[in-house]
Amino acid sequence: MSEVGYDDIDWAGAKVKPAFDELRAAPIDKPELREWTAVDKWKTDDGRLVLDFGRAVAGGIRMAAYASSPTNLVIRYGEVLNDDRTVKYRLSAYNTYQDIWHFEPNKLKVPLSARTWGMRVFRYVEILPDHRDDELIDTLYNSDTAVMARALIYPFRGDEKGFESSDETLNRVWNLCRKTIEGLNVNMYVDSWTRERIPYEADAWLQQRAHLALDNAPALGEYSIDFLLANRTWPTEWPMYLVAAVYNEWVQTGSLKQAREHWDQIVSMLPNDHLDDASGLIVKDPGESSHTDGDLVDWPPAERDGFEFGRVNTVINALAVYVYRCASRLASELGRNDEARKYFRIASRMNRAINEKLWDDKTGAYVDGLDTGADGEQLGHCSEHASAFVLSGCRVPAERIPRVVEFLHGKGMACSVYVAAVLLEGLYKAGAGTWANALIAATEGERTWQHMIDQGAGATMEAWSLDLKSNTTYSHPWACSPAYLLPRYMVGVHPLEPGFREFVVAPQSGSVREASAVVPTGAGDIEASYRLLGGTIPMPGDQRVDGIEITLTVPIGTTADVIVPPLTGGKGTLMLNGTEAVAADASMGMPTTIAQGNYPEGARRIHGLTAGRHVIVARGADVKDAE
Repeated sequence: MSEVGYDDIDWAGAKVKPAFDELRAAPIDKPELREWTAVDKWKTDDGRLVLDFGRAVAGGIRMAAYASSPTNLVIRYGEVLNDDRTVKYRLSAYNTYQDIWHFEPNKLKVPLSARTWGMRVFRYVEILPDHRDDELIDTLYNSDTAVMARALIYPFRGDEKGFESSDETLNRVWNLCRKTIEGLNVNMYVDSWTRERIPYEADAWLQQRAHLALDNAPALGEYSIDFLLANRTWPTEWPMYLVAAVYNEWVQTGSLKQAREHWDQIVSMLPNDHLDDASGLIVKDPGESSHTDGDLVDWPPAERDGFEFGRVNTVINALAVYVYRCASRLASELGRNDEARKYFRIASRMNRAINEKLWDDKTGAYVDGLDTGADGEQLGHCSEHASAFVLSGCRVPAERIPRVVEFLHGKGMACSVYVAAVLLEGLYKAGAGTWANALIAATEGERTWQHMIDQGAGATMEAWSLDLKSNTTYSHPWACSPAYLLPRYMVGVHPLEPGFREFVVAPQSGSVREASAVVPTGAGDIEASYRLLGGTIPMPGDQRVDGIEITLTVPIGTTADVIVPPLTGGKGTLMLNGTEAVAADASMGMPTTIAQGNYPEGARRIHGLTAGRHVIVARGADVKDAE
C-alpha cells in the first residue's frame, strides 16, 4: 500500500453509515490542533537531520519538502535519543516509530506537504534520505516551519508562570509537569498514549489533581472518572481511588454534580466485601497484582522496598481509611446522613485498629501488615510504603509523628513515581515540608524528577529509569504530582472550603527562599508568594524563621487566612498592608492544613482577608532589616 503505483481496485467500496438513534453532545471540550516548532536541531555526519521539540507530542509531524530526484525519506520518532544523538525509534515499550515517505520532483520545484498518519508519542524526530541529499536536509534545517510537530490538544489555559521559585530544579520539574499535562491530556486521562492508551483509577486520580492545579477545567476528569466507574480495573486499591477522585474534585471545584449523579456507583468502589466485623480491618488474601482484587502496593515490584504481603495489608487499610472518610464527607454534603455516620465509624474504627495492631514501636514505623488475619502476627518488615500511606491517609498519634517522619526521611525515595505522591503528601501533612521539598528538588540519584530530565524525557516517566522498568515509557501524566504538591503545600495555597470559597496560605518553605504560585479556581486565580528574610532555614524540629514576606491576591467572593510561621527572637513585628496586623495563635479554633497536628508553636493566623492584594511582613524581635 505504501508502494508507488499501488492498485486499490480490490478494496471494498465505501458505505454510508446509518444515522445514530440518539446523538449527544460530548461532555468534554473539543481537542484543538496545535503545532510546535523545534527548539533545537542538528545535522549528523552521515546526512540526517534530528529535531528536538522540547516536549512530548502525542501526534505526528507536518513537513514541506522538495526533492530534486525520487527520494524516500525515512522518518523516525522517539521519546529519547541514542548515545550518538540519533533518535531511539525502537522504543523501550517495543513500539517501532518509523515511516517512509516518498517524494517525487515536481515541475514547479516547490515543496510538497506531507503529514504523519496515526499517532506517535515523541519528543525527537529524525529525517534520513535513502541517498545523501545535503541540499534537502539543509533546506529543512534552515527553515523554522518546514517541519512542525502537530497534535490534538485538550484546551489548556494554565499559566506558564504558575509556579516559580529560587530553586531552579523545582522550576524545571514543575515545567516538565506542566508541559506533560498540557500535551498529554488529549481526550481522556490514560496511563500512557505510547502504550496502553487506556485509563486506570489511580492514574486518573493523580492526573486529575495535577490538571486541576494547573487549569480550572474539571470536565475531562469527570468524563474519565465516569468511564472508570463503569469499567474498573484489577488491583485491590484501584477502585478506591475513584472515591478519592470524586472527593478531591469537589474540594477543588465546589461541585457535587458527579457525586450526586453517580453516588451508588461511587460507594460500590469501597472495599466493604473485605471488612472484618470483629477487628474493623480489611482482611483478604493478597492475591496476584495482575488479577482482580490482587494487592498491588507499588509497581514495578522492585519499587516495593521489600514489602511483605499478608492477609492484613497496611497500605490497603490506610488507603481505605482515607476513602471511607472521603465518602463520609461527601455523603454528609449530599444529605445522606446515615451513610455519612456509617462511613465515618468504619474509618475511625479502622484507623484505631491500624494504630493498635500495626505499629512497631522499636522501629518507629508501621509494619507491612499481619500474616494470617486480624489476630495474626505482625510481619517482620517495615517498608516505606506502609508508613507513607498511614501518614498520608490516617490519623497518627502525635507522639509518633516525629518518629514516622524520621523513618521516612531516612528511607529517602524508596518507592515508585506513583507512591512518591503519597509519600510527599504524607510528609507535608505532618509539617515536614522541608524533607518533601528536598525530595522533589533532588538532583542526585536515580529516583528523582531531575533524573527524568537528564535522560531527555519530554514528559514525566512511568518509572524513574529504564533500569527499574525496562519497558518504561516517557509519557505518563499521572507522574506529575509536583504540579499540585508545590502550590498546595510548599507555597501553601490550600482550600478550607470546597471551591476555595475560603482558603489559607501556609508556606512550608524549607530551604527554598522564595516561591510563588498561581492557583486557578472558579472565582478566579489565587496568586500567592513568599520570601524568607534573614538566614535561618526552618526545619521539621524547628520551624522558626528570622522573617518572611507573604503576598497574595484574593479573588472576589472568597476570603483567605494567612499562617505566619514562628519567628526567631519571639513575636517581633507583624505588618499587614503597611499597618500593624491583628493575629491569633494559629492553632486555636480554625482548620489546619497540617492534617497530622497543629501548626508549630508560635505560628500566627491572620484571618478573613477579603478580595484584593495583600502584603504581610513579619520580622523576629532581633531582626531589623534582614533580607
